[in-house]
Amino acid sequence: MKDIKTDIAYLGLLLVAFTLPFSLKINDTAIILTLLPVVGGILFDQKFRQTMFRHMAGNKIALLLITFSVLYVLSGLVFLQQYENVDTLLKALGKRTPFMAFPLAFAITPMLTKGQVKNILRAFFFGIMLSSLILLLTATGVSLVSGSIYNLHPRYGVEENNFMYHRLGSYLNLHAVYYSSMVLLAFILVLVYSRHYLPRAGNRKKAVLIVLLAYLAVLLFLLKSATILIALILIILTYAIFLLYKISDKISWPQKAGVLVILLLVVAALGYRVVDKIGQRGDLFA
Repeated sequence: MKDIKTDIAYLGLLLVAFTLPFSLKINDTAIILTLLPVVGGILFDQKFRQTMFRHMAGNKIALLLITFSVLYVLSGLVFLQQYENVDTLLKALGKRTPFMAFPLAFAITPMLTKGQVKNILRAFFFGIMLSSLILLLTATGVSLVSGSIYNLHPRYGVEENNFMYHRLGSYLNLHAVYYSSMVLLAFILVLVYSRHYLPRAGNRKKAVLIVLLAYLAVLLFLLKSATILIALILIILTYAIFLLYKISDKISWPQKAGVLVILLLVVAALGYRVVDKIGQRGDLFA
């Protein structure tokens, strides 16, 4: 670790990454811990500032993450007509702040080592896995105690399935759309990892990676966010077509047909959820 400001920001990022999938309120201290030393360094430390901007100039991933953060905040404008007053607008923006601050803070610390970056991504992934297990175990517990998978929403009094959409997200005090965004990011991380390491991995490791991808896909299916599911469908289709192209000369036509059938079933199931969600809400972005 080369600089105390970078060290503090790194520890803050670890905390943000791990707590992000739990409650949005948990991340306030972690975000401050991450941003303050970096902002202080940029404002008052000339050497730190010069090093930071030199790294940023050639860091395409950092620039991409900053762009993502800005677009994520601007995406709130989709709901602009729904905001009745400034307080409602600020509350909606506040929900987006942690997920925006994570990539932004990640982007403005390009001096992190590769090992530190891997640790941050691992912390985020394990946070997603732990929080999702809490969600599913809580939903199972509530269903067993009540004797039904349907229960009244504590605030609105509407019957909801314990394993779907808002009800599932409510167990972590998170809106399903925000949580599904994080799960999709975890899915992409595992997919990228699989792309690089699956060809030379052993059978056990391959099985683990496939199970992880399936688990995250099922979780997204349950969370039922139309926009996220559309993104997942495009990712699965693109990656599957790429893999089939790469191995087309190594597998037989019956095997290809089997893969295509499985792919169509997965896409059909996800597509059904998209159509069902849009039909219920009448809005692609709801």
